[in-house]
Amino acid sequence: MPRGSGSDEPRPDTTSVNTIHLAHTARREKQLDRDNYQYHGIHAFLVGDDDRDLDRVTKVAYHLHPTFYEPNRIVTDRKTDFALRTAGWGMFNLTADVHLEGRATPLRLERYINF
Repeated sequence: MPRGSGSDEPRPDTTSVNTIHLAHTARREKQLDRDNYQYHGIHAFLVGDDDRDLDRVTKVAYHLHPTFYEPNRIVTDRKTDFALRTAGWGMFNLTADVHLEGRATPLRLERYINF
């Protein structure tokens, strides 16, 4: 809506999705193998375009594949960039609901995990 239009309608939340990203690394962990499943250690974390972007994050709700033990996990540690460490095999979409100060709804990020 143009400025000066006089409308009292609330303005949409313009927090840029491009300022916070979900990243991960994975490493083969042979000692965790069971049966015919080859396990990998997974390290998921947030990255900001600017380091201060993560200062607005209050918590991250990670949603793993439903076959994981406790597939929904909350992380609040800013010092680790809200890191989640776990192990798994196969492919799945990792979803992170990023809760931000001053924003009513979390920012939903997704990352495809594949080994």
